[in-house]
Amino acid sequence: MRGSLVFVSQNPFKYEELAPLFQKSLMDVTYIQKAIKEIQSNNLREIIKQKTLAAFELIGRPVLVEHTGLFIDALGGMPGGLTQLFWDTLQGEKICRMLSNFSEKTAVAKTVMGFCDGRQLYDFEGSLRGIISERPHGGREFQWGTIFIPDGSTQAYSELHIDQLNSISHRACAFNEFSSFWKSHYCR
Repeated sequence: MRGSLVFVSQNPFKYEELAPLFQKSLMDVTYIQKAIKEIQSNNLREIIKQKTLAAFELIGRPVLVEHTGLFIDALGGMPGGLTQLFWDTLQGEKICRMLSNFSEKTAVAKTVMGFCDGRQLYDFEGSLRGIISERPHGGREFQWGTIFIPDGSTQAYSELHIDQLNSISHRACAFNEFSSFWKSHYCR
């Protein structure tokens, strides 16, 4: 089923991060840069279900989409599925300042990928624990990755090389689950 998978995301950096994984798994994927209207929810699985169905309706072929959230423990798991809205409103420095009075700075980055083949909807999840830094690091294009330091690292997510990211990231974990599923169902 080579060439029959479309990855849809408005964010080209997500595709750039996933491209080496697609190549390594021998998937021939078409990337379409398109915003998919999302419901506002803190539940990643609800968001991904709606987003996957909307992408399939738009594209009309098997699609893969993803949604990532940053769950900050000191904020009761917020912003979670609302991370983009949270980031657009507060940016990195304000988030770091907001957490400066908390001793607990742990967080979890979670990605849920959704796949629809036209018959059924599937989802795959990956997560990565870390802490929120005292100040942003790296380029703004990485958004919350500028303030998230993965466990076992001294660098922010935004400062890690793509190979490092793909060996530890929440997105890579979700992708690896999807890749195993894809191989067992579509590469026979």
